[in-house]
Amino acid sequence: MGTIVQFAIVLLVAGGFIAWLGDRLGTIVGKKRLSKFGLRPKHTAMLYTIASGSLIALLTLAVLLICQADFRIALIKGRQLSADNRRLSGDNSRLAHQNTILKQDQLVAFAQTKTAQDAAKRAEDATAKSEAKLTKAQAAYQTSRAAVAADETKLQLARQHLDSVQSSLGATTGQLREARDRVANTQLELSRQKQDLQTAQRRVDDAQSKLIGLAQQSKTLVAKNTELTKVGAQLLEQRQMLESKLIYLTGDEVGRTVISTGQSVESIRSALVEWIDGMGHNADKRGAGRGANGREVVVQGDGTEPPHFVGPEMGSLDLVASNIRKQAGIVDSVVVVGVARYNTPLGAQVKLDVKSYDNVLVFNKGETVASTTVDGTLPYVRIQKTLESFLTDRVRSIAQDKSIMPSVDPETGKTTYGGVVNFEEIVPRIQQAGASARVAVIATNDIYTEGPLAVRLEVAASGTAPQPQTNAGPTRSLQTSLPVATP
Repeated sequence: MGTIVQFAIVLLVAGGFIAWLGDRLGTIVGKKRLSKFGLRPKHTAMLYTIASGSLIALLTLAVLLICQADFRIALIKGRQLSADNRRLSGDNSRLAHQNTILKQDQLVAFAQTKTAQDAAKRAEDATAKSEAKLTKAQAAYQTSRAAVAADETKLQLARQHLDSVQSSLGATTGQLREARDRVANTQLELSRQKQDLQTAQRRVDDAQSKLIGLAQQSKTLVAKNTELTKVGAQLLEQRQMLESKLIYLTGDEVGRTVISTGQSVESIRSALVEWIDGMGHNADKRGAGRGANGREVVVQGDGTEPPHFVGPEMGSLDLVASNIRKQAGIVDSVVVVGVARYNTPLGAQVKLDVKSYDNVLVFNKGETVASTTVDGTLPYVRIQKTLESFLTDRVRSIAQDKSIMPSVDPETGKTTYGGVVNFEEIVPRIQQAGASARVAVIATNDIYTEGPLAVRLEVAASGTAPQPQTNAGPTRSLQTSLPVATP
């Protein structure tokens, strides 16, 4: 908010200073009748005024760039900040995709580790079983030798039994060798699986390290993205706040008057100055600020100049007065309209273009402007809606085709082409006329280009001319406006 106030103050001071300096410089150079570059004194004064205004505007822009860091960043690096935001958003998306791939690789590694652990467990179980069988065989061998030592008298029987035992021992020994071979193979397989497990664990550790680094980068990018988003939101908020404080938009009508062409140029110029003073009071009510000329409005041209050309106020008024005087003998009067040259914020002086239009007679008093047929058997509300639609569309279109100027409320800015003085009173007459009532729109007075289009409604049965409405006593009238079409 402080930045906007400072910016508005700088623009106000710079605008006022440009207007004052341009006026003073133009006056001084005009009085001295200086001539530069082969130009006439008048054109030399205009050249000095333009040059001084341009230099002060450039100086104002330089002061803003030096003193307002936010303004400088928005002006110089606005496009770069937008590009960085898009680039960081793309990097964030790519990192999120890489994070998803690494998580999938981690799941695969965990699955491989689980498989290896299950195989190692199965190998350990097989080894335990083999060792149990070996222990049992050794116990049987010791029992056999004890039996041979204890019973030598039964040697023959023992030898026979020994042969059978030895045969059984040989088979057991073969089984033991096979079991040892299987244990050795199992241990080799277990060693290989342990190596594979260590390799998989190293891959998991590497993936986790990369994942941590990518997570940190993602946090950094998210923080930068959040910061850029805040800067963009602040700039948007500043723009919306500036637009919400505009009291006039470019092209808005600020005031209007009618001036007779039969006067002298001096009289016309005096009438224009008096009218501009009145416009200043109206602009003050809308919230405009006073400028170097002591008014809330300043005339900068007649609308025929280039967009950024600023002429001296008195010179513009002299030109408009001269053009109005030249219309003498062609038209009796002209309509002079002051329109806003630029968008005008609250508290700023309104820059005007003053334009003139021929004020010609469009409709004579009592002349029919338009007519239509209405079904009088319809309900009261339906008849009202039909008339409103007819007035809004047809009559307003005629006003636009005839170049009748809409009226503008100087305080609210509301526009209308005119009004109907007997809108509600005419509906009962339409119902009395029956199914096909002819309704005519009649001008209540001479209508000129300046407007407004003041009309009354007259009604008659189908096939007969509408009769003027007469009232035996006082009647209630409703002023119904004819709104301006929305562009």
